Amino acid sequence: KAVAHGAPVLLKVAAQRPGVPTSEFILVRIEDVPLRNCPLTNSVNSDANAVDVSPPLVFDDVTQINSDEFGDACDGDDDNDGLPDSAETGGPPCASASAPTGPLARDSDNDGLPDAFEPNIGTEPNDRDTDDDGVSDGIEYLRYNSNPLSANGDGDACSDGKELASVDANMAVGASDLGLIAGAFGMYGVPVPAGSEWRSNMDIDKNGVVNAADLGLAAAQFGVC
Repeated sequence: KAVAHGAPVLLKVAAQRPGVPTSEFILVRIEDVPLRNCPLTNSVNSDANAVDVSPPLVFDDVTQINSDEFGDACDGDDDNDGLPDSAETGGPPCASASAPTGPLARDSDNDGLPDAFEPNIGTEPNDRDTDDDGVSDGIEYLRYNSNPLSANGDGDACSDGKELASVDANMAVGASDLGLIAGAFGMYGVPVPAGSEWRSNMDIDKNGVVNAADLGLAAAQFGVC
């Protein structure tokens, strides 16, 4: 019978202990009992489910806030994203998915939204930009509260991507926008300090720093609405 790790369970004493008959049942915890098919040698922050930073670094980060107690050999959800490995590898794990997701990646499309969360809002866990407007699902949902399922959420003349990238006084994305973004390079902080509101408008991905990533997002939107 399957028993949860750490749960009390009655086990028959297999060897004589002082003052305890061999036929007596005692209450122990399952964590005190070797699990034949679930070796605990790779448990607790050293379970081979490390943060992969090699390469370029020469090591992996073995400490995680949600480490796998049993080790990967007996883990039904290696990436701890809430979707069982069998669901991720057996085909599209949800109606909004077009293909299997990665059982070793909590966020298969790297859009900032976990695989298990994307079905809740209808986005594609294998496509970082479900509506193809040039803005990732995570940036739209988390930073702008815009609709990641619509390329033009407000139904005006400009797509969402162009509206975010156009930071000047026209309805187009051009060299002037890139110049304004480049001139605002640097960190400004979140929440936005008083007097820095203009700089936050240049931060296309709204991560608290204006940098080359914002220039790249704007450059990809070149043209008029």
